[in-house]
Amino acid sequence: MLIAVHTAPHHSWTNPAERIMSILNLGLQNVAIMRNTMSDESEALFDKADTLDEIRDKANKNSNLEMDRSERLVLKDQYFKCYNAASEYDINGLFQSISKVDPLLTHNDTTQAQLTRHNELVSFMKTHCHERAYSFQIKKCQDVSCNICTPIRLPQTVFDSLHFLPDPVPALDNPDHYTSFQAVYGKQTSEEFRPSLQLNQANAEPVPKSVFASGKIRDYIMCCDCGKRRCVYSDKALSQDEIQDFNRKSGNSNICYHCDTDSDFVDPPDSIRTKYKIIYPLCQRCQDKGKEFNARMEVKVNGSNSK
Repeated sequence: MLIAVHTAPHHSWTNPAERIMSILNLGLQNVAIMRNTMSDESEALFDKADTLDEIRDKANKNSNLEMDRSERLVLKDQYFKCYNAASEYDINGLFQSISKVDPLLTHNDTTQAQLTRHNELVSFMKTHCHERAYSFQIKKCQDVSCNICTPIRLPQTVFDSLHFLPDPVPALDNPDHYTSFQAVYGKQTSEEFRPSLQLNQANAEPVPKSVFASGKIRDYIMCCDCGKRRCVYSDKALSQDEIQDFNRKSGNSNICYHCDTDSDFVDPPDSIRTKYKIIYPLCQRCQDKGKEFNARMEVKVNGSNSK
């Protein structure tokens, strides 16, 4: 089983699920009232650094300095632990393993759009992986027909007790705190309580403003509260089947484009039928008054509008 996690980007120190970040900033930003003595090598480097910029410059040139500072930080009586970043050898080995899943995957295929084009990889992720905003987990399956997973080496009882990491779930008796790990481990959870997701949903627009344009009015419905007609907007034009289905479900009836009457319509001539995809109804009375059919979306012939 493989579990990879990363912290929230940007202002993650405001995320209540990531109190670790506010502590980590002590080591990264040199914000501390007092500190313990470091190794002789790190102390020698610090003696020559008087400003924060100089400290950062020393840390960039000496990775041990940053690790030394970070590993002295404590959260819940446990010291932080730093690990070396993956080497080129490790990265190549990872892609070699992934090639068993999808031989066409390359080092350059790293974006979400690129990965979705690899059907074999997508299929594997659906059956073997657990993907979240801040974590990615893989667990062997025990399907005898799977040609990717090798037999498990753990005792069967131990393997069966392994579950994907659960998502944070607020405690029922105290929503300001999360339910303990032991209480949710092995249970089905979702990201609905992820703070950044809740914030995005709260600030998101119900519908993009660009949709509310007169050119994107597709139909109307009768408001059950006030009894007035309300416009129905859609980013894409509805097909004839969709229009009929919408009218059937909404109980709408055709109305004259000019006077809103719902009867005594005039059939549009063939010259208009063949030229436009959408033709709005016209009643006999309005036609007698000199009104004409209103239509939109000209039919394109050979890449150009029909003449």
